[in-house]
Amino acid sequence: MGGSVKSIFSMLFVASAIIYLLYTLSATEPCERVYRSASPVRMVMQAFRLGVENWANISQQSEFFIWSLKADIATQEFLAHQFYGEALVCGKGAKKSS
Repeated sequence: MGGSVKSIFSMLFVASAIIYLLYTLSATEPCERVYRSASPVRMVMQAFRLGVENWANISQQSEFFIWSLKADIATQEFLAHQFYGEALVCGKGAKKSS
């Protein structure tokens, strides 16, 4: 029984990784690709925010929301730099190519 549960989780992990890669790489714009590649960070942060919603006060929820936004931005900046170098600037102040 232990082997079958392990193989099921392995298959789920592989399927999730393939779906994530296809979702990320299907974007045509580099900035959209970077945004999509940071989606696991956003999903984990959102799940945590929903999980602590009933136990944290408004101030704590606001602080965690700001922290999660900063973590999302930092993740996107890191990924943009890793895959596209200094040339890629997304978000505020980014110039659209014509």
